[in-house]
Amino acid sequence: MIVERTFPHAVESVGRARRYALDALGELPSEVVDSVAVMVSELATNSVRHAASPFTLSVDRDDARVRIAVADDGDRLPSLRTPDPREHSGRGLQIVRALADEWGVIENVGRPGKTVWFVVSIAPIAPIARRSTNTTEASRPVHGASGGHAPSGSVRPRSTPRQRDAQERGPSCRARLLKARHFG
Repeated sequence: MIVERTFPHAVESVGRARRYALDALGELPSEVVDSVAVMVSELATNSVRHAASPFTLSVDRDDARVRIAVADDGDRLPSLRTPDPREHSGRGLQIVRALADEWGVIENVGRPGKTVWFVVSIAPIAPIARRSTNTTEASRPVHGASGGHAPSGSVRPRSTPRQRDAQERGPSCRARLLKARHFG
């Protein structure tokens, strides 16, 4: 079941979007809820900070996974950054990459805007499907995507040894990574 809501271009929308997503999820393991809360906050914040438009949050949940997407009309595509440790921002997509089982960017064709999405598994899945990915369905790859153009629905594995280790250990490792990134 897919639910979605559009939020105004305002700082207060970040918290409202996070609460909306968590309400739509219902009862899930705390590791999944914590990961989704952080990633929704990061993507909503990026939209408010970088796109001068409202944004739409969609939540698609089934028994095996949760897929969240944040779409806006901003004319810039997001890019993975590696900010200096003294910088106070710029880590949002790094966090999404670390916590999500899959993620990507879909660029709107013929008009400004994009959709940034991620998937988090609820039920155990085969190890090959648990790799972090960065895909795009646009006519050009997003910063960080490797090689040529990604056809619609394709998945390019993009994971570091640390991510593969976290994926092999499952959601509890994602929760530890989340705490380490925010509190340590």
